[in-house]
Amino acid sequence: MKRYFYLLAIVLLMASCKSNKAGKIAKADTDSVKTQQTVQVVQQQKTDPMPDQHSLLTKNMLGSWSADTTDGVTLIIDKKKFTYPDNDTSYSYKFIGDSVNINYGDFKESFKMELKGKDSLLMGNVTNGTSVFFRVK
Repeated sequence: MKRYFYLLAIVLLMASCKSNKAGKIAKADTDSVKTQQTVQVVQQQKTDPMPDQHSLLTKNMLGSWSADTTDGVTLIIDKKKFTYPDNDTSYSYKFIGDSVNINYGDFKESFKMELKGKDSLLMGNVTNGTSVFFRVK
């Protein structure tokens, strides 16, 4: 009877060791898969062929703009600010996608920006409607 008890104890001990190893192997496999997935995501971000629309839009909108083809300069956009020469005022701005957020000091306002060709700029929002500006050369 004692032999059966010792034999049963040894079998249970061996079974628990094997299941513990299997658990460790399964955990190692899932860690490996997680690492591979992370590497694939990082590689996809680096090889994305889509051009940066933000920098392209910003670059193409820099310059002087007029609200009418016969008027002088209404708006100057440089790398750091929007300047309204008629009022001699400048405001910082930030591009987010195809929109610009202008900080007017007391408030901020967002406008959707769109270039039509190289010489026409559409700038609009729900509150003010859409304004068309023409590049001053």
